[in-house]
Amino acid sequence: MSHAPALQVKGLTKQRQGRMIVEDVSFTLMKGEIFGLIGENGAGKTTTLGMIASLIRPTAGSVSIGGFSLEKRRKEALRELGAIIEGPALYKYFRGIDQLNYLCGLYGRHGKKQQLDDVIELMGMSDYVYKRIGQYSLGMRQRLAIAQCLLNEPSLLILDEPLNGLDPGGVIDFRQLIGRIAKEKGLAVVISSHQLSEVEQICDRFGLLHDKKLSLIGTPSAQVHRDAVLSFAVEFEQRDQAYALLTAQSYIHDVTRQGENVLTFLMEREHYPALLALLGGLPVKSIREKAFDLESEYLRMTRNKQSG
Repeated sequence: MSHAPALQVKGLTKQRQGRMIVEDVSFTLMKGEIFGLIGENGAGKTTTLGMIASLIRPTAGSVSIGGFSLEKRRKEALRELGAIIEGPALYKYFRGIDQLNYLCGLYGRHGKKQQLDDVIELMGMSDYVYKRIGQYSLGMRQRLAIAQCLLNEPSLLILDEPLNGLDPGGVIDFRQLIGRIAKEKGLAVVISSHQLSEVEQICDRFGLLHDKKLSLIGTPSAQVHRDAVLSFAVEFEQRDQAYALLTAQSYIHDVTRQGENVLTFLMEREHYPALLALLGGLPVKSIREKAFDLESEYLRMTRNKQSG
C-alpha cells in the first residue's frame, strides 16, 4: 500500500466517565510530511496520539496507518508506526548499541547489520553509540529513542513533546534531524508541542487542538504548505461591502473584522493576481502583507473560539 496515506484519522473521539476529552478529530498525512499538533497543556494532544498509537481505546472514530486499519488489521498497522509518547523506555546500563541490537531481536531483524549501521549514521550517533546510556545527554537519549523507532522501517513517526528540556543547541539539532529523516526516509512525522515558534520552523502543516476539537490551520483543508500561505490586513473605506465581497471568494479564507475598517484574511500565494484584480474595484486605504505566522494564527483562532 505504498500510495496510501501514511496516516488517516477520521472522527476520532474519546470520552472518560461521561466527560469529552477530544471530539471528532480528523486529518490525513502523506509520506514525507511533517505535521504539528499544537495546543495548550491538557488540550488532549497526548490522548490523541495515544489513540493513534493504539495505547488508548477511542470511544469512536477510526485510524489507518500506511493503509492498514488499526481496528481491522492492527498488527500490520502497528508495523508501520514508530512512536515516542510520554518518554522513551531506555535501559541506562546498556550501551546504545546494546539497546538497538535488543530491539532488532524483538523486531526479528537480527543479522541486518547494514540497516542498523545506516540508522546509526542517519542519527549521527557513531561517536557515542558504544557508550552506556546512563552517560548520555538528553539530546543523545532522544536520538537513540528515535533510532529505535526507525529500526522497523515505519511509514509514520509520532513524537510527543520532543522539545521539552532541550537547550537551544539541542532544539536546532532536532529541527535539522527531523527534516533529514522525513526527506531521506520518506516518513510522515507528527510532532505535538506547545512551543509554537519552534514547531513553526519544523512542520509543513499544523492542527490546533482547542476546546476538545481539532482545527486545521492555514486553509479549510490545511493541505497547503505554510510557505505558500500569506496573511493580509487591509483597511477599507467601506468595510461591510468589502467583507461581503471577500467572503464570497473561494480562495480567501478566515476573513475577520479588526478595529473600525480593517479586515484580515489568509490566501494562498498563487491567487495574488485574482486578489489584486478584486481589490482594484474597492476603495482601499492601506494593505499590509506578511508570510504565514503560526503564533498570530493560534491567538486569533483561540480568541475567536473563546469569544464565540
